[in-house]
Amino acid sequence: MYYMDVDGSYISKDIFLEKQKYVKGKPSYLNIYFESDSSFINMLHPKKKYGKLTPAENLVLRRYLDSINSIPIAKSKFILIRWYPGEDGCNKTATSSRIYYYNKRFRNKLDRVNDTKIFWMYNDSTGLKYRDIRKNKWHLDHKNIVESLFFKYRFKCSSYVIIATNGNYICLYGESRKDSAFELTKELRETID
Repeated sequence: MYYMDVDGSYISKDIFLEKQKYVKGKPSYLNIYFESDSSFINMLHPKKKYGKLTPAENLVLRRYLDSINSIPIAKSKFILIRWYPGEDGCNKTATSSRIYYYNKRFRNKLDRVNDTKIFWMYNDSTGLKYRDIRKNKWHLDHKNIVESLFFKYRFKCSSYVIIATNGNYICLYGESRKDSAFELTKELRETID
């Protein structure tokens, strides 16, 4: 078994376990586990990631999302993409995978922070039937644009990204509280004011 840090460099098991510890009750890194040829690799990945799309990437993403949306996204809107990773322990039954908080009240509260368009996207539809598909319109990432920009690895439960108009973004990987979307939108809002 091998251990890697965020940059893909090999590290000792002790360093790996130390970095994986919780900070203030929250994980700062997630463990991604995968096989490579005949070996097993544990890799650290930040729970929260900050980034900035290039102007070209931002334009491609917005045009792509416009193409799957019935109404073009206003240039002043932030974008929140909820990413469904496929079936896992968090979302394999109807009771374990409610997205009840993406209701009208949630959307209104989010829009008070910043006018935001929400998308629900996936690449693996296994178990998607449990994800409240009557209330939320799920879109297949058929060009793999969203996955290649933000979700290169598979994280349990689901993840999301909030993208500001200028291309700044914050990803939150894995399970999260519903209030984290408001907090991160406020944080992102400060980067463009």
